[in-house]
Amino acid sequence: MMKIGLDYHGVVTANPEFFSKLTKALCSREGTEVHIITGRRITPAFKTRLEQLGIRYTHLYSIADHHRELGTPMIGYDEDLPEMDSVLWDKTKAAYCSRHGIDLHFDDSDEYVKYFSTPYAQYIAPKEGRDRPKVNALLTRNYSTCCPDCTTRIPLGANPKEGAVLICGSCGYEFEIGFVENSSHGGECCSEGNCGESGCCEGHS
Repeated sequence: MMKIGLDYHGVVTANPEFFSKLTKALCSREGTEVHIITGRRITPAFKTRLEQLGIRYTHLYSIADHHRELGTPMIGYDEDLPEMDSVLWDKTKAAYCSRHGIDLHFDDSDEYVKYFSTPYAQYIAPKEGRDRPKVNALLTRNYSTCCPDCTTRIPLGANPKEGAVLICGSCGYEFEIGFVENSSHGGECCSEGNCGESGCCEGHS
């Protein structure tokens, strides 16, 4: 039996075509387990996104959901990503892999490895291939934009920076802010300007 751990953001999302093929091959082998591990909450939209990307798995694990169930004190909460003690957060993924006997875990971060007893492989995304899309964000007093893939509204904070990389919490899509324009009137906040997300910007009803 083989048990593989895959980080979602930065690994699966960095090369979904490759990991689609890999997870399908692994899950076709009897007794093999594929554990998709994410920091964000596991929502229906997240599961739908995995299906759209062709990612197969036997287990899903959310650090956010785990600590919500434990009642871990939170410093704050941004959509489906909690803010909590960073060391405790960093240790959680390692503890999960150890607890479930993961044979090899793939992650894009080099911060977690010091807590791992499980074999750990840092995944470095290939530079070739599709460039990360840029979204021209027209900001209103809501300081938000829309994911160009699933149209979910994404808060940007009070001081968004041009070139900042955003990851949609609903679908995991990564994109950059192309330019920032402050506006006190309505306007288009997504790449096509027709996302239809209610409350996305003042221009929507």
